[in-house]
Amino acid sequence: MQERLIYLYERWLAKTASEPERQEFMALLENAGPENGLAPLMKDAWQKAKEEEGLFTDEQKINLANTVIAKAAKPAESGTPVRRMQSFPRKWLRYAAAVALLLGVAFVYYLAVDKQPATDPRNLSDNNPNNNIQPGGDRAVLTLADGTEIVLDSASNGTLAKQGNARVVKLANGQIAYDLAGKSQTEMLNTMRTPKGGLYQLTLPDGSRVWLNAASSITFPVAFIGKERKVKITGEAYFEVARNQSKPFLVDIDGESLVEVLGTSFNINAYRDDVGIRSTLISGSIKVSSENKKMDPAILRPGQTFMDGKIASLDIAHVLAWKNGILDFTGRSLQSIMKDIERWYDIDVEYKGAIPDLKLKGEMDRGVRLDDLIRILEQYGLQTQLEGRKLIIAEKK
Repeated sequence: MQERLIYLYERWLAKTASEPERQEFMALLENAGPENGLAPLMKDAWQKAKEEEGLFTDEQKINLANTVIAKAAKPAESGTPVRRMQSFPRKWLRYAAAVALLLGVAFVYYLAVDKQPATDPRNLSDNNPNNNIQPGGDRAVLTLADGTEIVLDSASNGTLAKQGNARVVKLANGQIAYDLAGKSQTEMLNTMRTPKGGLYQLTLPDGSRVWLNAASSITFPVAFIGKERKVKITGEAYFEVARNQSKPFLVDIDGESLVEVLGTSFNINAYRDDVGIRSTLISGSIKVSSENKKMDPAILRPGQTFMDGKIASLDIAHVLAWKNGILDFTGRSLQSIMKDIERWYDIDVEYKGAIPDLKLKGEMDRGVRLDDLIRILEQYGLQTQLEGRKLIIAEKK
């Protein structure tokens, strides 16, 4: 979140932010605090405010500073829905005033403006907790060889289980790793699954690292005992494979395609409800083939993707946006984007009438709450209605 907040902040100050970026910046700013990046921005703003001459009159500076400090510290009145930033520690309230001086009345508005009651069902009401759907996070279930399931997001750090000669360990950073003690003679398979709204990281027994996106899975042995290292995935995963030229690394993509590597990083998108299987090489070299031998193997170079039997070049930043905490809209259809939103926010999307034929652009932080994201989507001329966990979308008439 911090890198995205700083990027949007700089765009705002340079007056180059688009309207969706402005909305996203306000949404992130509203929920930010000193622990996730707001304090450095405020310090920077305070310094710029001291250096800037003639930005506001003295009277305007005093009024804005007093307003933002008072509103930041004042609790909301009962019965009045107020969108608020987290309370400021007193020692840096002056930074809030500096931000107000630089960003102007709009910032104060987001701190303290009363939201109008939602009389139109397309409007979101902050009084309704069903509308405050949070983004996804680190959530996954690990299924052991004997069928035992471990809910990883609620499990304590340390050893979770023993599988043959391997200990399954949850590290202090929340990631899962396998600690081998000696050679294993029996193949035991484990499966990690993320639900909709889930994301997780895993270190395989050979040291290879895997990032699982929402609604995805990976099945792998607790020790690679044969002549190859083979895993199976569904959904989307990013790999950084430990090099071992004597033991190639193979990825079975939902029983349809096979990716072979020696040591490299790559991304695989294989959601069944999306456009098709896409294998994208980030570094190194991979060979992509089909399990049923219906196509010739293809060898990819960094920056290339393989889909529907064809090789194409892609912007790696767009491919890895999900791993880097970004929802990327650039060059994508509305339907494709909403598939990602369904998986990340654990909602269902329904279209009223024809699916709007829109090509969107830009990106936003995946930490934004759903109602804030909807407000950004509405900047593209969409009508929205949220009923529980179902989002209904239509074009504005």
